[in-house]
Amino acid sequence: MAKYGTHGVDTSKFEGLDFPEPGSYHFILDHYVEENEHGSFEAHLSILGGTPAGQEGKSHREYFNLKPKAIPRLIQFAVALGLITAEAIEAAQAQGDDVEIDWDQAVREGRQCCGVLQHGKNQDGEKKEYLELGFRIFPCDDKRAKNIPLSRKALEDLAQRLAGKAPLKESPNEGNGGNGQSDDDAPFDASDMFD
Repeated sequence: MAKYGTHGVDTSKFEGLDFPEPGSYHFILDHYVEENEHGSFEAHLSILGGTPAGQEGKSHREYFNLKPKAIPRLIQFAVALGLITAEAIEAAQAQGDDVEIDWDQAVREGRQCCGVLQHGKNQDGEKKEYLELGFRIFPCDDKRAKNIPLSRKALEDLAQRLAGKAPLKESPNEGNGGNGQSDDDAPFDASDMFD
């Protein structure tokens, strides 16, 4: 469990901009590395489905800076995974409190999100060589995920774990990422998964 300040978190920006494809994916959080000494958080994500097709099972590492100014993006990631709600953040802000996010819970439960991977830009405005999500991270039931092929099996497995009908993953922070395959292209209604 870790605490983060909510100063500077604008929950209205979690809806973000609807960036263009390509590189729109359904991810599962496999594990993470948090280095307080260096002020960084690294999320290891596996692709479960998305566009372009054929990327299932590939990995992406998203880096988050833990400086106070950069915390809103990390908290948005937690919201996308369903670990905290915008309402809980606003309540913490009203009380002047930090929020607690249990990243081990996210790994044990096999929490998932969607996002758009694209090349970022450095401070000089030049294209970076590596892909990043930036603020283009959102829940699987978000309207921005409607055109992303989701892994029905992975979402059903998550729903079973959240309902207590399936065991949690055995090793906290050492998730296996499921089978890494899109099970079908049929739409899956995930709107009631993160209540």
